[in-house]
Amino acid sequence: MALVIIFVLALLAIYVSGIERTKSISPEVRELFHQGFSLVRDKRYTEALEIYDFIINLLPDDPTAYAQRGNVYYYLGEIDKAIEDYSKAIELKPDFAEAYNNRGNAYLSKGEMERGVRDLTRAVELSPQLKEAFFNRGIARSEEGKYKEALEDFSQVTQIDPQEADVYLARARLLLKLKTYSNQVLADINHFLEFYPSHPQAYFLRGICLSRQEDYYQAIQDFSRALEFKSDFPMAYYYRGIARIKQGEYAETIEDFTAVLNLEPEFYPALLGRGIVYYQKKDYELAKEDLDRAIKLNPRFYKAYGFRAMVYRALGKEEEAEKDWEEFLKGNIIDSLAEENLEEEANDLFSWGEKILLWGENEELKEEGMVAGVGFEPTTSGL
Repeated sequence: MALVIIFVLALLAIYVSGIERTKSISPEVRELFHQGFSLVRDKRYTEALEIYDFIINLLPDDPTAYAQRGNVYYYLGEIDKAIEDYSKAIELKPDFAEAYNNRGNAYLSKGEMERGVRDLTRAVELSPQLKEAFFNRGIARSEEGKYKEALEDFSQVTQIDPQEADVYLARARLLLKLKTYSNQVLADINHFLEFYPSHPQAYFLRGICLSRQEDYYQAIQDFSRALEFKSDFPMAYYYRGIARIKQGEYAETIEDFTAVLNLEPEFYPALLGRGIVYYQKKDYELAKEDLDRAIKLNPRFYKAYGFRAMVYRALGKEEEAEKDWEEFLKGNIIDSLAEENLEEEANDLFSWGEKILLWGENEELKEEGMVAGVGFEPTTSGL
């Protein structure tokens, strides 16, 4: 699942600068601008559109009116119409930084990354304090794989406005994506939580970082906090289960993996995880049942074949064990694990299973577990 991106329209910025400009127009029209902005803020977009249509009929050369109407079209999902209005605003006011930001967002929402980044870059050139443009360009650069530049943009936002909480979570998320499990990540998430103490995703991400730092006790606390605020959060159950394995809390681990499967019955890594715990408890039939399900869901899930081979061996089924081991070897997992200095002692399979759980596709922070929720609204200052 691709990461859902919430870009920031410079709504307030456009509105504030637009109010300054509208001092030269009649009080009646100025009141219409106020009404339109209030309607957008209340998400009453159809009514707002009528207001801005009326203003444009009165003032056909007003860049703020076009930019504000572009925001309405953006929220209504009519991106091409939004781009048309932002472009008209820029034509009428070539130094309209907020309109460049919003048009850049519109391009990005269409997947036109190059044009979007170009507009955002122009926005920050025109207005070096426009935090929304730096933030959005950071998101775009992250999507392009330009991580260093993205981090620079996020850091620029923190310098412009240290109280802009969302950027701290965005930066922490990117650092985790880069497998940087540093105290900087923890500091960013802690800062975000000062503003949003009930945000489940923040606790989840902090738990991931703490797990990688091998502070499993605190990681479990964070995953539990995430679940307090979002009980249907399968990845929080999953990673808490892994942390609990490390703490030797096997009964609780089974509960967590079972909770994952209740929410996502086809999430086969949880079947592998629960199978590993059953193996440790010598419940070989239950382990085999879970591994059978995992393989049925994904016949190329080679890690499951490897562990089921060990289960078969424990059950005295050498022929089945040999067939599964051959399937396991097709995944070249032995070589990959050996590169990580894993001891492959046959009598130490449980710790090996832990490593399998964390290796490969589950090593990455899947986007399913990285719920969106960071971003600005369209800029309104300057409109």
